[in-house]
Amino acid sequence: MINTDTAHSHLEMPRLTMTDGVLRSARHGDIYFSNDGGLAESRYVFLDGTGLPELLQNCDHITIAETGFGTGLNFLALIDLYRAVKSTAKIDFISFEAIPPELEHVAFAHQPFEAIAPLSEMLRSVWPPRWPGVHHRFFEEDNIHLHLHYGLADKMMAGLDFEADIWFLDGFSPAKNTSLWSETVFSQIGRLSKNGAKLATFTVARAVREGLASAGFQLEKRPGFGRKRDMLVAERHGKALGAPYNPPEHTLILGGGIAGASVAAGLRQSGLSHHMLESGPQLASAASGNPAGLQSPRLRATDQPAGRLSVSALSYARLMAEQTGAVQSKGAVLGHLAEKEAERQAKLADQGWPADLMQLADSHIADAALGLDSGLSATLQAAAQVISPPRLVAGLAADSPVSTGQHITSISGQSGDWQVKTQTGQVFEGDHLVLAAGSDLPNLLSLLPAFSAAQPLLPLQVTTGQLSLLPRNNPLSQLKTAFHYGGYILPPIAGQQVMGASFDHGRLEGVRDAAHLHNHGLLPPTLAKLLPAKPENWKGRVSYRLATSDRQPLMGDYLPTISLCSALGAHGLTLGPLLGLALAMRLAGRPDIMDRAIYAMLSPLRFQRRADKKAGR
Repeated sequence: MINTDTAHSHLEMPRLTMTDGVLRSARHGDIYFSNDGGLAESRYVFLDGTGLPELLQNCDHITIAETGFGTGLNFLALIDLYRAVKSTAKIDFISFEAIPPELEHVAFAHQPFEAIAPLSEMLRSVWPPRWPGVHHRFFEEDNIHLHLHYGLADKMMAGLDFEADIWFLDGFSPAKNTSLWSETVFSQIGRLSKNGAKLATFTVARAVREGLASAGFQLEKRPGFGRKRDMLVAERHGKALGAPYNPPEHTLILGGGIAGASVAAGLRQSGLSHHMLESGPQLASAASGNPAGLQSPRLRATDQPAGRLSVSALSYARLMAEQTGAVQSKGAVLGHLAEKEAERQAKLADQGWPADLMQLADSHIADAALGLDSGLSATLQAAAQVISPPRLVAGLAADSPVSTGQHITSISGQSGDWQVKTQTGQVFEGDHLVLAAGSDLPNLLSLLPAFSAAQPLLPLQVTTGQLSLLPRNNPLSQLKTAFHYGGYILPPIAGQQVMGASFDHGRLEGVRDAAHLHNHGLLPPTLAKLLPAKPENWKGRVSYRLATSDRQPLMGDYLPTISLCSALGAHGLTLGPLLGLALAMRLAGRPDIMDRAIYAMLSPLRFQRRADKKAGR
């Protein structure tokens, strides 16, 4: 049984009824929408109540925050208004939902609103899985960015940093959903609001008025919608604004693999000028050029930043792979090759993770999924998928300026005025650099001018990884789904089957029989017996990985006007798309897309800070 007091991974299942055209919550004893017309109420209370029709025509960027995403009706009303007024503003819509409904409930709830039927279908086509954490989706040619946080609002708000222009306070009535209308939530709303922020809600309950007043809002009652006598609007005063932010005018991204392409995609979504430089003959020439790779979750038994990052990153990476046509097969099986792994997976299962992220299986169920007899108990990972890394990179980099075959020979200039010279003699200029190379990062760091001796500490490690490309119609060609167990073997794609991967310190050149034998040795014994170890008949591909001493990636500011997105290790296909987006959003001066503990974990300055702290500096 799941201990919901400690299980950070548990989202309460919705207990909903669908009767007489109305969606009701049995848990809260309340309806999702007004019987007088839910869409009309959304427009009246939240859109008109906060002055959005005018703002959308006069602002370049708006941050809207919402308590209680529900079925997304307020969000759809916003998109409908956005189209009606022909807005071109960039919008960050940050919403919280503790009990996400199932898709069938969403479809039912939206049935009465024919005017937004196409919008409802669009939202449902990218509806996030019921996984705890934040999910990111883009709409209206990437102009509207939905940050949808699944979990308790008070807990999730406490870890975030943004300044909202607008608040929609929605959710079930305060008397029936007290945790969403608490003093803690009101305090966080005040902290996360700009000076002059506007707010609207359907309720005028005393506790709500007092909570908002104590958070710095000036309140005004207005006539309510339908049978409701009053509603509430408010404006935040008395809070000093942060310093204005000026994003880079032109960013040079050094590296054309998964990290660089992900940064480029994020900058493009914010409309920021950028240019990618790749030393190889085409994008994804290095590790991102492997013929196949796995996107899969790395769950934790306790609430840790790395675990939260993994789940949110997988949610976004899966969608990016689907939208770029990079998906090759669905699902994976994690074999319990050692007793220690079986024990770890059992502890994870006790946390109540959703079944599509992990589901324990005995050897019979696991082998049925594999199509081979491994003889191992396992964890089924339905949400994992095998993808084509080059296709994902190409899709993320689409429509971004790219120059390939540009081996960088020097970096000169000073903060905000950089010149990057390549072996072709070309010089590229920008006011911000993003070092997004993987194993070539140490070389790029050595090219930084003048102050390079004072660079913050970065303990980096380059390793060599070799894939084995097995011959057609080998004894393991019947594999039906990706199988990982310390090593991994993937089902054949277009006749090619990948097995990996070796791990050697330093840079080793060329395909080696010893590395093929290493990959073979990682196989579970029953599968190793089926596949004769004949490395002389196997082809291979060698690439280089970069990792840090704490095995966490690098993402964020490193030196003035120089950022890093690198050291993704063996999980770049899962982590890269979200980390690139996170860095790009920061460069654009837009709201952070993850909680601050994750940014601290990823900061390139973390090693120097630890060293300074240890030295008492």
